Amino acid sequence: MSLDPYQPCPGGTGKKLKFCCSDLLGELQRLAAMMDGEQNVAALDQVGKLLEKYPGRACLLNYKLNLQMEVGAMAEAAATQEAFLALHPENPIA
Repeated sequence: MSLDPYQPCPGGTGKKLKFCCSDLLGELQRLAAMMDGEQNVAALDQVGKLLEKYPGRACLLNYKLNLQMEVGAMAEAAATQEAFLALHPENPIA
């Protein structure tokens, strides 16, 4: 799956990918492809690595939250949601 740089950021920032997460566009495309291929556990592991490198990024937190819910890790998803909301209180997705 290819992400359009002019589509809205999946992190809910209200900006286009090109202006919000251009440095992560390739990584976000890889994550989307993994999710399309139903490789959710591997994608979740990759998001964790990316969050170590780019802490607090809304798009990565959104992917992590969605993937945790997809694999049934609800307690972890709740913790991620709390962290997301604490870091980005005005974000509609958080």
